[in-house]
Amino acid sequence: WVNGVFDALRNPTNWTYNDRGQVLVTTLATDPVDGQRHTIVNGYNLNGDGTLVSKMDQLGHITSYAYDDYRRLTSVTPPVRGFGDGSPHTTNYYYSDPGRRDNYVDTNTQAS
Repeated sequence: WVNGVFDALRNPTNWTYNDRGQVLVTTLATDPVDGQRHTIVNGYNLNGDGTLVSKMDQLGHITSYAYDDYRRLTSVTPPVRGFGDGSPHTTNYYYSDPGRRDNYVDTNTQAS
């Protein structure tokens, strides 16, 4: 994993990861306005089997995930972002054989 990078002015941006390689904290380069290095914190909620239940971004928006008995992803519900009808738009995944995704259906579109 990349722990940090420098911009053209040699200001660092750094990342801290959990044991699954997901970014927990981003520490930004020094803000030219206030002279501070600001942080962005992400949160992850895992099931006992290690599958991701939900992820919260730095703005507090939550994306939810669901799985079947084989730990295959069955749905993803992103946060409502203030557009459309205000309802969450879940994408559902369907499988015909173990491990082989057959198709998916987005609540905004047709099956594919």
